[in-house]
Amino acid sequence: MRTIALLVLLLIQPAAFAQIGLPPVRVPQLPGAALPNVPAGDLPLDPDRSAAQLADEIDPRRLRELRSLRIRALLSRHRDVIEADPHGAPIVRGELLALAPQPAALQAASAAGFAVVRERSLEGLGTRIVVLHASGSTARALQRLQTLDPAGAYDFNHIYTDSGTSAPVTAADADIAMAADDPNVAQGVAAGGGPAARVSLIDSGVDVTHKAFSGPPIQQHGCAGRAVPAEHGTAVASLMVARTAAFHGAASGSALYAADVFCGLPTGGAVDAVAEAFAWLVEARVPVINVSLVGPPNRLLEVVVQDVLARGHIVVAA
Repeated sequence: MRTIALLVLLLIQPAAFAQIGLPPVRVPQLPGAALPNVPAGDLPLDPDRSAAQLADEIDPRRLRELRSLRIRALLSRHRDVIEADPHGAPIVRGELLALAPQPAALQAASAAGFAVVRERSLEGLGTRIVVLHASGSTARALQRLQTLDPAGAYDFNHIYTDSGTSAPVTAADADIAMAADDPNVAQGVAAGGGPAARVSLIDSGVDVTHKAFSGPPIQQHGCAGRAVPAEHGTAVASLMVARTAAFHGAASGSALYAADVFCGLPTGGAVDAVAEAFAWLVEARVPVINVSLVGPPNRLLEVVVQDVLARGHIVVAA
């Protein structure tokens, strides 16, 4: 399904459920955005039709088959660094995550043969994730960690994929003029002459040199400061903040904070990177966070997202 279809579906639904097993979140319209008034047929989905009608036309079995094929291809190409969990979901081979483990728990894990691979400080959330290496079966290693520390929060380092593949949106793709309730917001200026509204994206990298991005500079994060632009992240960013003569994004003129959690790596989209991206956006005080990722429930990621929601941020999951 094209990314533009996903965004339109988000805008017309009163609520959305994340594909990554997150709690239900209320999805208001993005700041300054109104649904486009375009002739029938210009968009893959008709915004006048209900979400229930649209869902009836999407075959869940076909989507599951495509998802399964994609996972099998990922596992086949990168067996050295990726394996499947007991339910078939891709995980980083030999890695387990611990959320803010106590020193005694780490000592017990070390004595049991676990080694600390790296730590990610989630400063915006006041916690940290410790990545542990497990030799042998990763599933059995997770059970052992949970036995050693029943009160701790542990899980696989699941790998999430983007929600589809699509080319970046350009002015030639559609002639859409996005109306705004407040013309000041549409111009990238908040009411009263203040700074533009801020929205954010957790996805693959964004090509900030693309001509669709003529508004405020895009703040980027991840990949150790390297720029790794990709089609999916650029397309979703275009749908959010693009501003050209022929195409306006849903939050055109808003400042975009883009976190790249893929970085062109085979293990891109791993939970520890996604959690760190959430923490960065919380620290930057960006109110709206768009997440276009697909994957299984994960205990650590669910805790992180609940914390983000409790702090007043809006999480929009495609």
